[in-house]
Amino acid sequence: MLAFTAACVVSPQPLPPSIDIAKLTVLPVGQQLRIHGAPRAVTPNAFLSATGPAANTPPGRATVHADGSFDVVVAIDAANVYRLEAELGGALSQPVDIAAPQVIAMIMMPTPVSAATKPDAGCLGIDPSPVDDRGAVPVGQTDTFAVQLVNGCPSDLTVDALHLQGGGAGFALATAAPLVVPQGQVRAVSLTFQPQASLQSTQPNGVLEDLLVIHFAGANGGDALVTLRGEPAP
Repeated sequence: MLAFTAACVVSPQPLPPSIDIAKLTVLPVGQQLRIHGAPRAVTPNAFLSATGPAANTPPGRATVHADGSFDVVVAIDAANVYRLEAELGGALSQPVDIAAPQVIAMIMMPTPVSAATKPDAGCLGIDPSPVDDRGAVPVGQTDTFAVQLVNGCPSDLTVDALHLQGGGAGFALATAAPLVVPQGQVRAVSLTFQPQASLQSTQPNGVLEDLLVIHFAGANGGDALVTLRGEPAP
């Protein structure tokens, strides 16, 4: 008698798309900013989104061409930071934060971008960052979680504003500003995620997504961004 062993075939998971900041330029067009990716800037055929931190400002979205190039338009943001993310086959890239040259009004031709400066020269720790993925949460249930702010700076830090950029993905803030983070200590920004069947996905793969914007006061302050993701489960 012959014995047969069944083989278990596992489908390979798609690799996350990538974004090459060195191949990106910006050009203002009225009150908007056109972000251009040269060939091989992003994994071909990915779905790209660009978001500024201002509340209720719609993100720019585009499908990347077969050569890896793209053009996307977003509203010019006073904070001068824009978060780019790409999705391909259900896999999401790590976010990339870019900044335009400071004097946007003086730009007359496509100009290279730079990596956005982190608030307080990088001595501030944010956990998790740059993404907090809550995974699958049953529709109607509430997932309570927190983003931790770790002050490794030589003085106290003050969060003078907190908001969710989109506000329509089932995430909600449970902590209000101002919030003082003493030197050498940790403070939590508490949030909830409650997916509803009526919510519209912000990504082609069905993931709900929003952007937590943490604004720090002071000369070295600025906006720290944390992408919030979650998926409604039956």
